[in-house]
Amino acid sequence: MLRSHEKLANEPVDRAEAPPDHAERSLGEQSKKILRDVRDLGAIAVENVGRGVNRLKDEGRGVVKKGRERATRVKDNFSNYVAEHPTKSLLIALGIGTLLGIIVRRRAASPRPVQDAV
Repeated sequence: MLRSHEKLANEPVDRAEAPPDHAERSLGEQSKKILRDVRDLGAIAVENVGRGVNRLKDEGRGVVKKGRERATRVKDNFSNYVAEHPTKSLLIALGIGTLLGIIVRRRAASPRPVQDAV
């Protein structure tokens, strides 16, 4: 009577007895399957990126729309204020212009350090 390990040693191993062209065919089939899987994953990735881009576009459009609306409100408020308070607006503009003129004049009059030529 054969012991269990002797039975295993005497039994043929399917993989070892497989003809070489079967192994090559199996390897080729596996390669094709891997290539299909990679293509499928690539298609999924492209689809996900496309969705993300569309979502960002939509969010960007919303932000731009809100910005335009806010700028319009600020402009309208400014115009209304100037129309309601023309003298005050003129004096504020005159004050700002004077301050800017003083700043520009001081910068133009201040000596600038001479840089050495290379």
